[in-house]
Amino acid sequence: MLSSLQLVPPAAVIHSAVRAAAPPLTLALTRALTSTTRRIASQAPRAIHNSTPRLHPRLAIPPTSHHPPKIPGYRRLETTNTLSPFFSSNQPPLGDLPSSTSSWRPPPPSSLDERPVLIIGAGSIGRRVALIWASNSRPVTLYDVSDDALKSATEYLTDNLGEYCAARGTHPGHVYTTSNIRVATTTGRHESAPPPSCPAEEAELESGSKGPWLAIECLPENLSLKVDVLSLAEGYLPLDCIICSNSSSLMTSEMIKYGDNELQYPERLLNTHYFIPPRNRMVEVMSSSKTNPKIFPFLTDQMENVGLRPMVVPPGVQSPGFIFNRIWAACKRETLEVLSEGVARPEDVDALFRDFFHAEKGPCERMDEVGLDTVYKVGKHNLERSRDLGGGEALKWLKKTYLDRGMKGERTGDGLYTREERAELKMKHRLEKWKEVEETQGASQRGFTNHHHIPKKLNKCIMSSESKTFPFPIPTSITGGCLCGSVRYRVTFPPDHDFLRFSQTCQCTQCRKQTGSLFFAEHVIAPASTAFTLTNKENPTLKHYSTSPKAYRWFCSNCGSFLYWQPLDNEKDYICLAVGSIDQVYLVGGENDEGVPKEGYGLALVGGGGEHLFCQNEIKGVTDDIPLLGRKRGTRVMDGGESA
Repeated sequence: MLSSLQLVPPAAVIHSAVRAAAPPLTLALTRALTSTTRRIASQAPRAIHNSTPRLHPRLAIPPTSHHPPKIPGYRRLETTNTLSPFFSSNQPPLGDLPSSTSSWRPPPPSSLDERPVLIIGAGSIGRRVALIWASNSRPVTLYDVSDDALKSATEYLTDNLGEYCAARGTHPGHVYTTSNIRVATTTGRHESAPPPSCPAEEAELESGSKGPWLAIECLPENLSLKVDVLSLAEGYLPLDCIICSNSSSLMTSEMIKYGDNELQYPERLLNTHYFIPPRNRMVEVMSSSKTNPKIFPFLTDQMENVGLRPMVVPPGVQSPGFIFNRIWAACKRETLEVLSEGVARPEDVDALFRDFFHAEKGPCERMDEVGLDTVYKVGKHNLERSRDLGGGEALKWLKKTYLDRGMKGERTGDGLYTREERAELKMKHRLEKWKEVEETQGASQRGFTNHHHIPKKLNKCIMSSESKTFPFPIPTSITGGCLCGSVRYRVTFPPDHDFLRFSQTCQCTQCRKQTGSLFFAEHVIAPASTAFTLTNKENPTLKHYSTSPKAYRWFCSNCGSFLYWQPLDNEKDYICLAVGSIDQVYLVGGENDEGVPKEGYGLALVGGGGEHLFCQNEIKGVTDDIPLLGRKRGTRVMDGGESA
């Protein structure tokens, strides 16, 4: 396999460096952020090798104060406003903005190509937000105190950034990772960049003119932690940098002053609540009650440029939980009540939810996905805000039954669902995506149009994970060979052969060149050592060719027929058989003496339910919208991993 960094196009190489020592952070920041990110980093599939930094000495020295001087004449105005359905009586409504807010000016558009977006926190959401902002050829800096979390985030970006950009038709920008808060907040330079070579470069470095234009904190739901970090970062960031919190429940109006910390520039602070990007691209945007109104049109325009869909809470409104989370909080609260009272099991609740709302997942599966610890913290915070909400006993049940036993959802394996139950659900979701929506109205609104319909036989294909039964005929064996007949083979399928998953296509350059086709249909045969047999006594015309040291591509040297490709790793006992080389009777059926059903085995051999490789090579308007190639089923892959 290629390394993760090799899988990314050259323009999207993720720069990562061994981190220089960060300036002193609060104990709360170090403990909470490190413990949170260590859990996520433990899931990293492989390590990233980092280069030794050459950090300019000035960048490692924190300023004498974490806070810039206050703006002269700054004052906070406490005013009243008409209550709205979103208004919280515990928070003052949005009044007149301080006169000093007029000092903020949007950064010049030309500077955004050089100045990064800073993401504080490389956890499961931070890395996803970084992916979105790096998708438009613009730089992103990802900061975290944990080297392991940064490595894990780099793996995620390496595997997903190219695919997201290909889907949007954009180019990825550079992503820099650092654990030095001074570097993250004051420059757009990579830590391994050489020191300034002239006084002009040094002055530019000191001025912070290439520092972030946007900073987004993606830290755990802990008000003290968030305020500690924001007050620290605020002292380093350029004066025109917009500061955002991705909190799912805490309002930035609560962060302006908390304990001994007070933000000096609340006019640059606001909530931007992301959900689970890039799958969900909606972002809720809400004022801190002091936010400069000029920020909203500028920031929402930039969000739309990277494919986000901002939803702005109206000016003058403060809404705990913003928009969706207020609705979602009620759903979570009642779901936990139902579970704690023994009314239903998680699978019962989710089944009802999916059936009624035509949703992919139910609330229990979603809570496992978010993390039961986060669900508990948010629920507890909501209860502290409004004691009359109820649900306190259900939260105690959640803590005792799951959290105290280390069961926090997907991150730890078990939660409301066990790891095995969740794997079965994911398989079920994948198969259900193939079913055609057969309602008289509204089907097209869910993404199905007449010319995108999948063949009805495959739409009805529901495979039991235990029995592996199929509603179409499947072969026990097939034969095939080259055009001239010099090379012949037989395949004997094992009883548990997965005809759906092993039906694949590829659009890599090698397959196109060798077959002369725009895409190559293949069927994985495993284990090849027992399932695949060459039936001719001698095969002098069977030759192989390789464009890489990882695999052989086998063909007939007499007629040129491409037959299969095979990895050279002895531990990988499979071949990818060219479906076109299978004898016609097995593919199309018809009248025959081979015992093949009249309709043949075509759906089993080339149904397209598996992976569709190298989709970055799709030809727009030609191979980018063919149902067989994974638009409506199967798994679209932007890189095939092993090129032959």
